[in-house]
Amino acid sequence: MNGQKKDILYDLDGTFTTNTFDGRQRVSGAVTYNWKHLASESACSSTTSVAAWDNTLICDESVKVVGIAISSLTTSIFDGVGMKVQ
Repeated sequence: MNGQKKDILYDLDGTFTTNTFDGRQRVSGAVTYNWKHLASESACSSTTSVAAWDNTLICDESVKVVGIAISSLTTSIFDGVGMKVQ
């Protein structure tokens, strides 16, 4: 697939991501694009099979992965506001 993926797949019971993604056992997890800020988290890991999983990563149940979309942004709305993704 071409382009950046923005979907987040939530595996609520671990059946989708346990063992098939990277060989680890999980209670639950979130599968998403391999974002740099998530790749540095110890609770998130890249797949061992890039061809099968298309450059995704999974974060276990200790990390909450959400997508935020902002439209019609006024440039002054965030002036002087520090933001940090954790």
